[in-house]
Amino acid sequence: MRTPQTLRGERAALQEMTDTLAAQGKELQAANQDLDAFARTAAHDLRNPLGNIRGAAEVLRRQTEKGCTDSYGRGLDIIERSAARAEELIAVLLDFARAGRAPLRRAAVDLSALASRIGEELLGREPGRPVELTVTPGLVVEADPALLAVALTNLLGNALKYSAKADPPRVELGTLSPTEPSGPRVFFVRDNGAGFDMLFADRLFTPFARLHSARDFPGTGVGLSTVARIVERH
Repeated sequence: MRTPQTLRGERAALQEMTDTLAAQGKELQAANQDLDAFARTAAHDLRNPLGNIRGAAEVLRRQTEKGCTDSYGRGLDIIERSAARAEELIAVLLDFARAGRAPLRRAAVDLSALASRIGEELLGREPGRPVELTVTPGLVVEADPALLAVALTNLLGNALKYSAKADPPRVELGTLSPTEPSGPRVFFVRDNGAGFDMLFADRLFTPFARLHSARDFPGTGVGLSTVARIVERH
């Protein structure tokens, strides 16, 4: 006959198994969504630059056969731009995959120092650009340092990109006071840039779903979805 203590132990073990299965099911669902997004990108976004490369190479081949050299420069420009675009897409897809697969290695991370370093690196790519970058000092979190760096790079990079037309651009990393003494701390990255239409807020973290024209704000549409995966895993 099972005692009350035995029954409690069995219930606890059953609950643990249920929680484990639920977590695994959630990870499987996320993996399937990632795979679907990757398939769409491989079929569409990568096809464009690779098609441009193929077309430009064909033009150069024909011009070579005719002995013409006028279009060499234009063709080479197309090849270089398209190859760079394909490389960029492959790099962000690899980051996206790592965000969902890499094992978490939690440690104390100086969020303020990390954000300041990443901000300086990003601004260093555009020397002379007047940007007011403010980082609240003394912010420390328990997180995976490598994945947190990827998340901050995407968040700060987005903030700098979408505030490009502001005068002057302002980007800030800070924290909100918890609503309850034991409540969670909330960290934010905000800017005074273009923003987005709240009607499409549900698409904000969807891979490859862009809320702005690529002509106005170039990018891959993967950055915020990578951030969301990293935050969800933590």
